[in-house]
Amino acid sequence: MEEARRDIREAIEQHVQVLLDHGQAIPQDDKLVHVEELTVGIP
Repeated sequence: MEEARRDIREAIEQHVQVLLDHGQAIPQDDKLVHVEELTVGIP
C-alpha cells in the first residue's frame, strides 16, 4: 500500500510541476471527494 501511495504522490507532484513549468494554474475543485489523503509538496 505504501508503494502505491508513493507512486501516486510522485505522479501528482510531477503533474503539478509540468503545469507550473507551462505557466498553467493548478486546478482546484471543491467538488472532489477525498477517499485517501496524501501530503504532496508543491514547489
